[in-house]
Amino acid sequence: MSTLTVRVQVDLHRKTDPGPEFDAPSDLFFAGPDAVRTQEVRGLGERALLSSGLREGTVELRVLRGGAVFTVVVTGTGSEPKTPADTAALRAAMVEDARELMTALKEQGAK
Repeated sequence: MSTLTVRVQVDLHRKTDPGPEFDAPSDLFFAGPDAVRTQEVRGLGERALLSSGLREGTVELRVLRGGAVFTVVVTGTGSEPKTPADTAALRAAMVEDARELMTALKEQGAK
């Protein structure tokens, strides 16, 4: 049996530019079993990075939009050798959830 834990965080940057945090190289940070794979996600915010391999069974999506950084982290735990946190379907759901969160917060700010 597997369990997924989801954490969502929004950081508002009023004085500093979070943009340079998104200038990290894509593809591979470390070689070997501790490799962190990072891909750019196009069409989401101004910049978006999807990283896996941070910890076993963990996928992180970070989105830059204006002065805000939206972070969605999914961690899978359980007895299965490959947790669902590393599936294409889950990654697509994370992108869609981040998009809906940004839209909902924008609508709340407009009221």
